[in-house]
Amino acid sequence: MIGLFPPHERPQVRIMLVGTLKGIIGQRLVRTKDGKGRVAVCETMVSTGRIQGFIKDAEQTGQIQTAIAEGEYYGMQTFDQALLKLVEEDRVAYEEALRVASRPQDFRLMVQSLGPGTSHR
Repeated sequence: MIGLFPPHERPQVRIMLVGTLKGIIGQRLVRTKDGKGRVAVCETMVSTGRIQGFIKDAEQTGQIQTAIAEGEYYGMQTFDQALLKLVEEDRVAYEEALRVASRPQDFRLMVQSLGPGTSHR
C-alpha cells in the first residue's frame, strides 16, 4: 500500500498508517481433507508497538513477517502457522497444505518438527 504513494510522501504515509491501523486479517480458502468443502485459513497481524516500529522504519518493514510468526501471545499467526494447525487437526491434507503454503520448504520443516506420522495422516 505504501508503494502506491510517491517516494517523498511515504514517510508521512507510514506515520498515518501506524496511527490508524489496528490489525490486518488475510484469508484464503483451502480444500478440506475429505474434498467436500473448503476451510478458511487466516493470517492475523495485530498492530503492536513492535509492528508499528517496523511499519515506520522502511528498512525494518521486512521483519513484519517474523514478528507475526512470533506474536502468538497477541493473537497473531502466519498463514502457514494456521495451515499447520489444520493439518494437525486432520482437517486439511498435508499435500494440499504444502501446495498452498506461503513458504513450502519452511512449512515442511514445521510439519517435521511435530514428529513422525503427522504428514501422512
